[in-house]
Amino acid sequence: MQFNMQRSEFIACFSKASPGGPLMPFLLACIWAFLAGASVALQVGGGVVLNDTTSPQLPHSAYVFVGCLAVGALWLMLLQQLQGGATPKRPKYIWSCCGGMLIAPAFVCTPAAALLGTQLTLTLLLLGMMSSAFLFDCLASRISISRYFLAGIILSLGAVAIQSFASVGQVSGNEITCVLYALGAVGAGISYSLQAKMNKRLALDLGSSARSAAFCNITAMIWGLPTCFVLVKADVPLEFRASDWWIWLLCGFQSAFYTCSLAELPKSLGYSPTFILITAGKLSTAAFADTVGLFAPPLPVSWWRYASVVMTLLGAASFAVNRAEAVLEDRVRSSSTHVEEGNDSCDDLHASLSNVSESTRTPTVS
Repeated sequence: MQFNMQRSEFIACFSKASPGGPLMPFLLACIWAFLAGASVALQVGGGVVLNDTTSPQLPHSAYVFVGCLAVGALWLMLLQQLQGGATPKRPKYIWSCCGGMLIAPAFVCTPAAALLGTQLTLTLLLLGMMSSAFLFDCLASRISISRYFLAGIILSLGAVAIQSFASVGQVSGNEITCVLYALGAVGAGISYSLQAKMNKRLALDLGSSARSAAFCNITAMIWGLPTCFVLVKADVPLEFRASDWWIWLLCGFQSAFYTCSLAELPKSLGYSPTFILITAGKLSTAAFADTVGLFAPPLPVSWWRYASVVMTLLGAASFAVNRAEAVLEDRVRSSSTHVEEGNDSCDDLHASLSNVSESTRTPTVS
């Protein structure tokens, strides 16, 4: 009887939707979550197209990064007008305003995607984000080593290894360049994870997630402007093609769309399914784009790449289940048996997974 009760509580804790707001049909919410993930891959690919110029790719990607941040900030300011929120107040902590500074070097993801492929770049970004999430849990003494945790580690590292193996011989450039870009993508993932933590705190002070995201975009753009000034002085020209205006608009729109998705989808799906579906949309779209050559020369069809997508999804699901199981164990060990107190533990889980989900947002990295 006790086992059945714990099992039902575990399922409820894993799948509980975020409170507040009207619910949408489940299938529609699942499709929306998948499209939100797909938009990340498309945005990264759009940046590859915008950066495909005669200028050196790495320095020119700084121009693309700053330009997309500017367009994204405009879309996010429009979203915050529609979203509304509490009255903004002065940020309580200075560090919560530094998210834009952290993601400023993330322009490296654009040439990395052109060289390594969109799927491998996004996989490395996800590895950096999840590594940061583990570190946060360790510092907060929330880490729980179980079979699900070990399975998640093995599956995630295996997915990166398989994707890297599948990319050998399919990418151009020397080995040192490839390794540096791969490390840069992992570092960018860590930066985005830290930025998500800061934005979450800043949203409490500014009254909405759209306001905090817009503030982050604007500050990152300000940090990037000196880099653009140096590039102009170094005779690295900005090559703007008027025919690509719609790509600029869509890359900026993705920031607003993704921010809105993270705010609304957990109300119908819960944080864990939202995180997993977004990851599915992101990686499967990236694999498809690399295969058909949407943004760069197509890569040969490889079942290894699709196997890495499946392993990444299984790893993400394992981590989510591990976190839910840890919350349930904490509840069982507690002396209180009141049902409402258990809901507080579930809310802690949802907050934790919300941070990971927000980390998967790659705002205008393309």
